[in-house]
Amino acid sequence: ALMTAEQRNALFISYMRLALPERHMTQEDFTRHFTPSYNLWEQRLCISPDADFFRALRRKKASMVTDHIEAFDENGIRLKSGSHVACEIIVTATGLQLHENTPMASMKVSVDGKPYVASTHRLYKDCMLSDVPNFIFCRGYFQASWTLKVDLVCKYLCRLLAHMRATGAAVAFPPGAARGAA
Repeated sequence: ALMTAEQRNALFISYMRLALPERHMTQEDFTRHFTPSYNLWEQRLCISPDADFFRALRRKKASMVTDHIEAFDENGIRLKSGSHVACEIIVTATGLQLHENTPMASMKVSVDGKPYVASTHRLYKDCMLSDVPNFIFCRGYFQASWTLKVDLVCKYLCRLLAHMRATGAAVAFPPGAARGAA
């Protein structure tokens, strides 16, 4: 049987609580830091597969602050609650990594024997590349839930595959310059 959103939330939060027992964090603090206002999996979700994040919290090597940023100042971060987090370095933890050769990053890719170079291709619907046949990639929105964007790309892919099946096409690439054109 499928689980409801509330059941999934409760299950996942219980796993986090097992990794961070009450002797390491009060229930009040745990609830503030680990109980989001949205259903899990519908927005960004931080996962720590080897539990190093929770281990650092248990060992008091790290601490958490859950709040909204009001502003950055010369000494750290001013929070909307009025609190201040003193820091010398701020590391944004969005997971965003921009690569020079998007979306291939450090992979060595060639198309028709020619190396792929991002600057020589155009993006189509933010998921396909000009002159790169039968290739779709997914990346989420930067300022919203990744699942919103990935859902759109997956729906587009399904429509494209259905069209290819219906027309007998074996190759698909974005409109624009013909393949191999200068």
